[in-house]
Amino acid sequence: MKRKLHYRTDYTSMYPGVEISSEVLGVLKKSDRCLEYQERDLKRERVHKTTDGAKKVLPAREDSLDRLLAADWDFAADIQTPEQTACEEADKEELWRCIALLEKDEQVLIQALYMDGSKEHEIAKTLGISQQAISKRRMKIVKKLKNLINI
Repeated sequence: MKRKLHYRTDYTSMYPGVEISSEVLGVLKKSDRCLEYQERDLKRERVHKTTDGAKKVLPAREDSLDRLLAADWDFAADIQTPEQTACEEADKEELWRCIALLEKDEQVLIQALYMDGSKEHEIAKTLGISQQAISKRRMKIVKKLKNLINI
């Protein structure tokens, strides 16, 4: 089925007395179709039938600045440079070195809180102590880690 073009310019009557070759006429018709696509097809919502027979409205394909800003895009500025990645890796290695210097029970608490994602009240219940005691231990261990990292 051939699409009906809205841009049916009659170039021969537009330029009387000028002989237009079939190749040039083909290029002009192609440019008419491109114009139609840009002005009409991109801006029109389309209806798509799903396999279960339901109709789904697909939004227009034209990008607006508002839609682009609202979208969650990964722009190049958000990507880390190799230097940033190397610095983060060095920081992680330093942190792991300092964690290894902690007492065994301190390591277990840090592991449970920060790596396993356990909550203070869950650990307190397991150990049979108050949540405040776990919180104080955590703050003490974090302070100790900060001192070890700064050495």
